[in-house]
Amino acid sequence: MIIRTSRIPLYSILLTLFAKFEVNCSNESCLGLKHFEIEKCCSLENYSISKRAEDTMRNSALSLEEGDIRFIKPNKKCLEERQKFASGPCKGVRYLKPDFKGCTFSPFVSEQLLISKGYLKNIIKTEEIDCFDKHYLLWTRVPRDYAMGHNHHLASFNCMLKEAIYLNRTLIVDDFVGMQKVHTNINLPIFEVPYNLWYNSTFLNDYEAGYIMWSEFKEKCGTASLTSKDQEILHEAHFSTSAEVMESFKKTFLLIRDFRKSAESDFRYGFKICKHFYDKSDMPMRPAKYIFVEIAKKMISYLEERNKNG
Repeated sequence: MIIRTSRIPLYSILLTLFAKFEVNCSNESCLGLKHFEIEKCCSLENYSISKRAEDTMRNSALSLEEGDIRFIKPNKKCLEERQKFASGPCKGVRYLKPDFKGCTFSPFVSEQLLISKGYLKNIIKTEEIDCFDKHYLLWTRVPRDYAMGHNHHLASFNCMLKEAIYLNRTLIVDDFVGMQKVHTNINLPIFEVPYNLWYNSTFLNDYEAGYIMWSEFKEKCGTASLTSKDQEILHEAHFSTSAEVMESFKKTFLLIRDFRKSAESDFRYGFKICKHFYDKSDMPMRPAKYIFVEIAKKMISYLEERNKNG
C-alpha cells in the first residue's frame, strides 16, 4: 500500500533541501568529519551539485537564447564544481558518484540510495491523484547508450517503448540525455541537455498506457515506492530478465529494469533487450521522424562553431 500525503510541489521541497545542503554540507563544511558524518556530508554535496546543474539546464531550456550553446556553461560549471569537490576533504570518500562522468543523475538510482541511507527524506503522498491506479516501467540509464549518438538513443528508446507496450505499462522517461565528446567536439566528457530538447516524446500519448517524465513521476507519486520492500509496490529486475518474467509482475506498481552493471555484458546496449526477448513480437512502432525534434535548428556543428568563439 502506497502512503500518500498532501500534494506539495516537488521543486518546492527540493529547493528547500538543497538550500540547506549548500549551507551545511558544502565542501569546506565536510572538513574534520569522519566515518558516517563525512560520507553523508559528501554524498549530499555531490547530489546538490548535480541538482543545481539540472535546475539550471531546465531553466535554460525555457530561455530565449538560441541553440544548444546555452547548455555548455551549466555543464562546464558542474564539471568544475565536481573536480574541486573531489579534490577536497571528500577525496577518497565513498560518496554517491555521478553517472557516466556527466552531471545529472540516473532516474531512480541516486534517490533510492540517498533515501535508503537516511540522507534524504521520503516525499510521501496521501492525496488521491492520477498516479496510483497505473503501473509503471523504468529503465535505469544504460551505461553504453546514454552518451552515444542519436541512432543509439533512438534504437534503445524504441526497445524500451516496445517493452512498455508489451507489458501495458506507463513508460517513465529520463529527464536528460547526453552525448560524448567524440560526437560533439565540445571539450566536455559528456554534454547533457533536457531530453525533450532533442527528442519529441509527446507521440507516446497515442499509446494506451502513455508516458511520464521522471521528475513528474516523483512529483505526482512521491518517492516512497523507491525503497519499498513490498513486491506489489517495487521490483528491481536484473538487466537480463526475460520478457516472461517481467510480465509475471503484473500487480507491481513500479517495475525497474536495472542496467547499472550491464556495461560489459551481452546487454551492454538497451536495444539488445529486444534482440533477445522481443524480436518476434508484433507491436506497433513509430518511425524515427516522430521522435526527433527539428534537429536542424540545434545542429552539433553550430555548437562546435559557437564553442570555438567562447
